[in-house]
Amino acid sequence: MPMDEATYLKRWINQLEVLINNEHFEKRLDMEKHDVRMATYDKSLAEAERRLHDIETAKEAK
Repeated sequence: MPMDEATYLKRWINQLEVLINNEHFEKRLDMEKHDVRMATYDKSLAEAERRLHDIETAKEAK
């Protein structure tokens, strides 16, 4: 039985909405991964700066 145009369009719209929602979900996941990486970089940078400061302070104390 052939599908009428309205049913076809409703299904097509539904499929497009699912694809759009998936894209937004993937983008959010990517942003969360980015945020985690940036937090890791920030933590590493802060640790490296702290260690450098300790080394420089120790050199000055000698």
